[in-house]
Amino acid sequence: MSSFKINETAYFLSGIYETGQRTNQLFAVNETSETSNWLKVYPNPSKNGCYFEAPIGTKLTIYDISGKLLHELELSFSNTIYFSKLTIGIYILVAKNEDLETIRKIAVH
Repeated sequence: MSSFKINETAYFLSGIYETGQRTNQLFAVNETSETSNWLKVYPNPSKNGCYFEAPIGTKLTIYDISGKLLHELELSFSNTIYFSKLTIGIYILVAKNEDLETIRKIAVH
């Protein structure tokens, strides 16, 4: 099993294709829960895109399951943004503002 880190949080990857070949698939994500009420992601899972709702000034960073940085967004003018630039898959969203940080999985099907 391989792993990668985002902001000192470990993510584990493991899996096997239906053909028997190995692949990397999301195995576990340590999502924060106690302070994550300030971030809303909906709908999740999604077919076309997600709304992200958080305080103005929140920075959103989206990674694929291999840990590759895909997108960085900031809620500058509104507390809600619609994001539709993801293809089918599982993604990791890291949201940070001055006081809080939370991690969420995003599923696009």
